[in-house]
Amino acid sequence: MPNRLIRGLAVGLLAFAASALISLTGFLEPLEWKSWDARLRLLARPERADPGIVLLLIDQYSLDFYEDQGISWPWPRQMHSAVVDFLRAGGARAVFFDLILSEPSAYGDEDDRNLARALARAGNVFLPVFLGGRDEGQDDRERDRAEQAYALLSSRAEHRRRRAAPAVVPAASASLCLDTLFEAARGTGNVRFEADGDGIFRRVPLLFGFRDLVLPVLPLVLAEEVRGGPLDTASLPLDRNGRLIINYHGPAGTYVSLSLASVINSWANMEEGREPQIPPSEFAGKIVLVGGSAPGLLDLRPTPLSPVSPGTEIHAAVIDNLLHGDFIRVPAPALSLGLLLLYALLTGAAVSSLQKTWHLVLALALGLGLPAAAAAAAYRRGVWLELAAPLLAVLAAFIGAALLNYRTEGRQRRFIKTVFRHYLSPQVIEGILADPQRLRLGGERRPVTSFFSDVQGFTSISEGLSPEELVHLLNAYLSEMTDVILELGGTLDKYEGDAVIAFWNA
Repeated sequence: MPNRLIRGLAVGLLAFAASALISLTGFLEPLEWKSWDARLRLLARPERADPGIVLLLIDQYSLDFYEDQGISWPWPRQMHSAVVDFLRAGGARAVFFDLILSEPSAYGDEDDRNLARALARAGNVFLPVFLGGRDEGQDDRERDRAEQAYALLSSRAEHRRRRAAPAVVPAASASLCLDTLFEAARGTGNVRFEADGDGIFRRVPLLFGFRDLVLPVLPLVLAEEVRGGPLDTASLPLDRNGRLIINYHGPAGTYVSLSLASVINSWANMEEGREPQIPPSEFAGKIVLVGGSAPGLLDLRPTPLSPVSPGTEIHAAVIDNLLHGDFIRVPAPALSLGLLLLYALLTGAAVSSLQKTWHLVLALALGLGLPAAAAAAAYRRGVWLELAAPLLAVLAAFIGAALLNYRTEGRQRRFIKTVFRHYLSPQVIEGILADPQRLRLGGERRPVTSFFSDVQGFTSISEGLSPEELVHLLNAYLSEMTDVILELGGTLDKYEGDAVIAFWNA
């Protein structure tokens, strides 16, 4: 047993080293992402979503409804003004329009000025800035826009206060709404960030650098507005790349979502003195995000819980996390490596010490189940515990220890079974296999039961039979006798003609 244990621990150590090296290369990242998605699908709790966050969606129904009335997209800015005024009347806490209104309205300058006046009256509407990561291939017009965007952003002092903050993602270009709208808005924040390598949005940087400015992501701006003060971004739990892991509480539709057409129609009803479809009081104290969910608006994004989700809903999840401190943390690398080593050593030691097939199957099931259970329990506590690398370590340790067992002890077991299967009972053979050291010269003292038998009158019987008949008779008789002896745990010593010699307890 000590030799087996040492051998198993050595295999586990090698499995740990191999798994750790493979993990460091990033090869396991896609598998780890998928394992995280599976945890969210199994364990996410939609009831934890903040009911104070409401989405107003420009859905396909809204587009079709106004298209039938001769109003095609993009809509007149007056319709957005109606939404702003309606939410102001209802007492919304903060409003975000996830629309880059960078071009003048097709309905004239007065349409833009009308929206700017609505934004100024509300005093709580935020507009997006779209930060680009590259500036290659920009023409003169795009460079002029970038300069204009920089000048506008520089006019807001809050974009300089975070200059020394960590984990700032650089950006080379910026797109803003029209000057008149930007200046009338309460504030702005970046709405563009990258997905993981498989195209799924699981995390978001909080701060972006544009020239000498540091701009927050839009959900951070709204969370700080609602909290009434800045968040200490340096104290927030970020991943190893300085990004916040989004703690999704559920799939698309988790947050209260309404069609924007219903709000515009409610405003029109109120203007005409009729009962609104939705009372404005529904939005009292709420954070309202206005964005698109119609496929033609190109603002649908994949998340771990939904292959298609409005980009606005991703912002809602981040706002929810920031407001309630509902974060996902990443454990220290030392803890991850320690657990990886533990799983590998336990599996290697267990497989090397066990012999029966069902024991090995049970060891493999427990070896794979332990990291999975630990990862699920960690998720409940808001921790992303790695799962792909531990599962690889368990499999590597299991296969390595099993193959080594087969090569060393397997050869010995096969030899013992082949040599003794005609003389020893299966129980005795199993005892020897469990402890091969019992096969040693010199013997030992113990009480033994000896058995001797022969056939009465065998000489007379044999004289009356042909040689072939005698051989057949002996084969039948000795086979039956031997089977009984072996079934009762005895050991066959030898045959002497018709005599059978056997013993027990040795």
